[in-house]
Amino acid sequence: MPRVLDFNELQSSILDITLRDEARTVVHLDLPNEALINELQNMGPEIEKMKTGTKDAVQGIYDLGARLINCNFDYFKTTGDELLRKYNMNLVLMLQFFSMYMDCITELSNQKN
Repeated sequence: MPRVLDFNELQSSILDITLRDEARTVVHLDLPNEALINELQNMGPEIEKMKTGTKDAVQGIYDLGARLINCNFDYFKTTGDELLRKYNMNLVLMLQFFSMYMDCITELSNQKN
């Protein structure tokens, strides 16, 4: 019996996001390297610092988000500052992004086991 691999049926991105710019830019995210995943998993202390309003902690959250978004199939690049200003991402949206992203990573990890 022949095997069929239909590339139209495969989803290659782990998460597709639509940014909040006028063009509604869509980015198809790819898996980051292991170091970046570890950084994401260990971001709890940064979130605690953020509660105190520390500017560096808040910037760190946006920079980590940008590095994760920069792992994509679209050759799209952004910075933490652009996420804040150009793409109008507030902290609540950033935290939702991290939560959804971690859910995707966890789901993929569970599929492999």
